[in-house]
Amino acid sequence: MKVISEKELRSKKKFISLRLNALTLVELMVVVAIVGILTTASLLSISYVDSRRMETETRRIIGDLCWARKMAFTRHSNYIVDFDIVNEQYTVYEGSVSPANILKQQRLVSDISSLTPLPNQVVFYFPSGYSQTKQIDLSYQGKTRRIRVFGGSGYVRIE
Repeated sequence: MKVISEKELRSKKKFISLRLNALTLVELMVVVAIVGILTTASLLSISYVDSRRMETETRRIIGDLCWARKMAFTRHSNYIVDFDIVNEQYTVYEGSVSPANILKQQRLVSDISSLTPLPNQVVFYFPSGYSQTKQIDLSYQGKTRRIRVFGGSGYVRIE
């Protein structure tokens, strides 16, 4: 049997403890792979949220336009949806455009790229809820959606 000196024993303990505290290349590669997978998953979920944001915004505007049309029909009063392109918001009024007649004010996430024809308002007239023909183009991060209001009937749809 070989006798190990105290100095050799301390040296071997140091080597073993250093080896136990260090990461191997395989362990490091596994950690980097896991971080990469988590980063990719989070970026994909963020892009999915952004794509849904435009759809949600479009549906909210359509909901408010349909609500204004219904209110004009049931309450026998004109309802105006005024789009402020500069401040990226729209406001719903009853009767006339006046601060006292504001029913709802909504900020937009997407940009209103155009609203034709001018003026930048959609008016629903009582008693039938009809309107003038309008086209609202929205854009957000390179994606566009078009909302069309049909004159005569006031029907609203996404195109």
